[in-house]
Amino acid sequence: MANIHRRASDVRAKTLVGFSGQVVEDPRNAEKDFINAAAAVTHKITIPISAADGTDGFTLTLGGRADLSDVAVSLTTTGDANTPALAAAELVDLFNASASRTQFAFASRDGANLILTAPAYGAEWAFTVGTPAGSSGLTVGTVVTVSGADPSAAPYGAAVYAVPSPSSRIGETSGAVVPAAAAALKTKLTVTAADNGKVFRLVVKQGSDKMFVDVTSTNAVGTTATAIGAALTLAGITNAVDTADVTITASKIGESLDVSFFDIVASTVAITIADATSGLKIRQDQLLGVVAYKPTMYDTKLIGTAATGVPAGEEGILLTEGFFLIKMGDSATVAGQSLFIGTSASESGKLFFASSTTRVSWARCVAVSAARDGFTLCRLLPLSA
Repeated sequence: MANIHRRASDVRAKTLVGFSGQVVEDPRNAEKDFINAAAAVTHKITIPISAADGTDGFTLTLGGRADLSDVAVSLTTTGDANTPALAAAELVDLFNASASRTQFAFASRDGANLILTAPAYGAEWAFTVGTPAGSSGLTVGTVVTVSGADPSAAPYGAAVYAVPSPSSRIGETSGAVVPAAAAALKTKLTVTAADNGKVFRLVVKQGSDKMFVDVTSTNAVGTTATAIGAALTLAGITNAVDTADVTITASKIGESLDVSFFDIVASTVAITIADATSGLKIRQDQLLGVVAYKPTMYDTKLIGTAATGVPAGEEGILLTEGFFLIKMGDSATVAGQSLFIGTSASESGKLFFASSTTRVSWARCVAVSAARDGFTLCRLLPLSA
C-alpha cells in the first residue's frame, strides 16, 4: 500500500481524514526540531573512592558498547592525592585526557565519588565498567549504575512544555508532553512582625495583570495576616489564612503568579515570601508548542488516529507558532477562545475548550474555526517576551 498523506487544505475543504496536530501551510508558521525528553536518562556510573594514600593505582575496563572496542584503563595518582576527594579529583583529569575513554564517558567528581557519564542520553550510549580496583592504598567502594533510557514517543497534536534536557544537541528543542499531576502556582506570605496602624502594599502579578493592594497592619502578626486575606479579593487568585501565613493560589493551572511587599510609610512590618507550590509547576512561558505532523516529512501507511506520533528517540517537529488542525477533547468551538491542556491520565497533553481543575490554561493557543470531520483549526500565537 502506498504512503498516504492528506494536505491540510484537503482536510478543511473536502471530507477527508486528517491527523491530529497536522500543520496548516502558512508563512507565519514557526517549527523547530524537537525531541520528547520524557523518560530520557543519561547512563551514569558512580565509583566511590573510600581511601587513598597518594601515588595510588586505579584500574577498570570500559566496555558494553557494540560500536567500540573495550578499553583497559590504568591510572596512577600523584603523592599529593592522599585523601579520597583529592584522589577522585586527579582521576577525573587523568581519565578525561584520553579520547578512547571519553568515547564511552566523561569523568566528573562529587566529593569522593568518581562519576562516569555517557556523552548523550539513551540506551545506545550505555556502557559498563569491569571491576574497578585500587592499589597501594586506594580503595574502591560499591559501584552504582543509573541505566540510560530513551525518550518516550510524542503523540501528534500533544502540547509540550519545557524541561531540562539530559543532553542537548545543537539546534534541538527538548521538552515533554504536558503530564498529569500539574499544580496551580502558590505563593506563601508569612507575617513575621506587625506595626499597628501602618499601611503597606502588596503587588500581585497574575498572568499579564498587575494588581496593587493596600493593607493596614494591626498590632499582631495573626490579625495582620487575616487583614491581608480579607484584602485580596482579586480575580484570578484565591487565598487561605493560617495563623500568620497567607497562601495565595492562581485560580488556574498554568497561570503565573508573583507577589511583592512594600512599605508605604516607615514601619516594622515584616513579611517573608516563599514559593508554596507542591507538585509539577507549569507556567505560560514554559508551554512551547504542539507536536506537529507534516505530510512532506513523515511517511505513514495509516490514516488518522493510528498515526500517533514521532517514534521515541527520533527528531520530530515542534510547531512553536502558527496554524494546525486537531480533534479537540470536547466540543463547542468559539472563535478566538483560548484553549486548555489536560493533565489527568486520560487527558494528558490533549487540548480542550473548557477549563477544569486538572487542565492547564494556555492563553496563546486559540481556536480559529471548526473544520471538516470534527477537526478544529487552531493557532499558536507568538510567545511574548
